[in-house]
Amino acid sequence: MKKFILSSFLFSFSVFFSLLLGEFHPFSKFSMHDSIPNWSYVFEIKNEKNEILFFKRDFRTYNACNASSLYNSIAKKYNLSTGEEKESKEILEIIGKEMMQKMKSDLKKPTSFSILKLYRKNYFISNDSLKESQILIYETNN
Repeated sequence: MKKFILSSFLFSFSVFFSLLLGEFHPFSKFSMHDSIPNWSYVFEIKNEKNEILFFKRDFRTYNACNASSLYNSIAKKYNLSTGEEKESKEILEIIGKEMMQKMKSDLKKPTSFSILKLYRKNYFISNDSLKESQILIYETNN
């Protein structure tokens, strides 16, 4: 019975102060995910034979998640607008060049490839189905 009284008191206390402070999760007037985009970028690096390099096998620290973060941080650094495939070829080249420089330095065996190609895949919803498009954003010789 003491646990129930203590739990009730703590719950009431937290609700009271949350309402007193105003907007406070989970007591918010706005949903947490009110604007989820209907697109997602994924990045691939391929060698001269068009074989995909695997992040876990071929890179020391990069993975699929931080490759996307790297893309977004470079775009922010140059104040470039991204998303929904609205980037021009010039913007993609700026971002792709810097991404490739950073990712090349993270390769476990950097001299084992003569050409590296960075692709951006876009997955998006159109007419109630999942679509995919791919674009080469940067290519470099080793």
